[in-house]
This record gives sequence, structure tokens and C-alpha cells, in this order.
Amino acid sequence: MAFGGDVVLKDRAVVEGDAVSFGGRVVREGSSLVKGEEVSFGGSGIASSMAAHAVKASKAADLDASDGRSGGLSLAAFLVQFVVFFVFGFMLMVFAPQRMKALESAVRSQPVVSGVVGFLALLLALPVTVFLLITLIGIPVAALLWLTLAFVVPMGLAAIANTLGTSMPLGRVRRTQAMVLAVGLLALMLVAHVPVLGPLVMSLAVCVSLGAVVRTRLGATPRGLPVMESTERLGV
Repeated sequence: MAFGGDVVLKDRAVVEGDAVSFGGRVVREGSSLVKGEEVSFGGSGIASSMAAHAVKASKAADLDASDGRSGGLSLAAFLVQFVVFFVFGFMLMVFAPQRMKALESAVRSQPVVSGVVGFLALLLALPVTVFLLITLIGIPVAALLWLTLAFVVPMGLAAIANTLGTSMPLGRVRRTQAMVLAVGLLALMLVAHVPVLGPLVMSLAVCVSLGAVVRTRLGATPRGLPVMESTERLGV
């Protein structure tokens, strides 16, 4: 993976998995081989270009707010969010595959139970935070608690996105890990921007993701407990 640059494969280079470039290209020379998927998000300078568009979109949104008008999320901001969450989810799939499989199994097998557990965890987090803020020594603990939530919730959402991508028909497109995650994440983000339905779906997704994290102890499935395969065998 390359961030803000090209992935350059010299002659006779062999990549066993995927070749992914964010803000660059996948350049293959001679008889180089990529056994997985070649994924390129934009050419040179795409990161700075997207950031500039995001700033412009933010300024435009501020102007609209001052005029009393509300608008949807711009395409540039949507792409920035997609890339950020895709990178986060893909890195989790690469460096913590067993934990992600455990989370996907919890999401798929008992989504209602995970949702209830996640909702109760969020309710419990509020009074615990208030109690910690009362004492000076508890303030950093409260900050650590919410930083942890800010990490584990997107982790659970990545598992949900991967589960969605696995269940969606892709036709003749090869089901690599990158493709499955990208399709599921795109579907989840598109639904999130549907008026009324989107916030409700995302609230449920957050509860389910947090509940799955709590139930599996961050995907650390105990020994002897089988973990259901969340996807068909992928060519990674």
C-alpha cells in the first residue's frame, strides 16, 4: 500500500496480495505480477486536490448556513470520508484479520443481541463519564474512554461494511478483500445520507458495531470457540 504516492513494481516483481495506491497509481513494469486486486484512488496530487475541494465545500456550507439554507454533503467530502474509512478498514483486515472475522461473525449471527449490548454500553458510558469528570484524576480516564470508543466503533462499522460487501452480488468482478470492503462501505455510506432513514440506520449500525466489539472483547475470541468465516475465501 502507498499513501500519496505510486506503487511501482519492477520487472519480475510478484505481489501475493493486493496492490493499493491512495493518491497515486499502480505502475507495473515488464513481467511484474499482481495476484490480487489493483486498486488506485486518483492520480498524482489527488490528495491535495481532494483536500482543497473539501475546504471549498466547507466554506460553501458555512455560507449556506448563514443564508438559512441546508445542503447535502459534497462529492469531494464524500470521497474523502470514503478513502479515510476504507484505509482504516483495509489496514484492520490486513493486520488483524482474525479479530475482524470474529466481529463479522458476531454481527452476522446475532445482530439484535449485539445491538442491545451496544445500546446499553452507550447508555452506561454517559453516567460513567459524568462520574469520572467529578474527580480531577478521572478526567484523563474519561478522555481515554471516549478515545477508545472513537476507535472501536469504526472498527465495528468496518466489520459491518465487509459483511454487507460479502452479501452483495458483484457479478464477474473478482471478490478480493479490497473490493468486498469497498462495495460494502460504499453501500453503507450511501444509505447514511438518505434523509430520516440514514441517521436511523447509522444509529443502529453504531449500536451493533459497539455491541459486537464488547461481546467478542475486541475480536479476541477465546480459544476453542469456532469463528464463522464471514466471507468466501478471498484472493488477497
